[in-house]
Amino acid sequence: MSFSLDRIPTALVSAALSLFLAAGLSCSGGGSGPSEPPAPSVSIQGIWTGTATSVSASGTCLADNFHPATVPVRWEITQSGADFIGTQTLNNAITCPFFGTVSGSTVLFFPLASSSTPACTVQSVVCPSNPGRVLKIELHTDRTLQTATVTGNRMSASGSAVWRVTDVQTGQLIGEYTVQGTQSLQKQ
Repeated sequence: MSFSLDRIPTALVSAALSLFLAAGLSCSGGGSGPSEPPAPSVSIQGIWTGTATSVSASGTCLADNFHPATVPVRWEITQSGADFIGTQTLNNAITCPFFGTVSGSTVLFFPLASSSTPACTVQSVVCPSNPGRVLKIELHTDRTLQTATVTGNRMSASGSAVWRVTDVQTGQLIGEYTVQGTQSLQKQ
């Protein structure tokens, strides 16, 4: 099944693309060796709801017809110390598993690739300018990052998702598609 980015699913696809999260982060502790991250000063345990917005996109024909979109988002998070696992549901339609860390009031989100939720990391889409050309997009989990800050019962997040784009028929690499996004959440 493929989705046309110039139809109703645009909001869902754009938001989903902008919100898949992962990071290849490293810590550096100057000349005295690595330093310990601060203990979490916030709990993100529980249900968070709000909005997810795709802000901008670049790369490949997929960005040619990009339109910012805002959809409802719901997180269910279980936290143990500085680590957490959870699920994110976008637009009441797609639910994806995540894990992450909390350091002070900063939260980092990482997607979990799962055979039970393949649409979270691999999708078939078409370019608006060439609807007959089916493309496969695969999330670069090591090049995608979303960072959030928690203040009281509110969480604000921003980040980007980088997708590898190939032509389904030829297998030819087309390039990369990057989507920037934000989330505004409130703890329930």
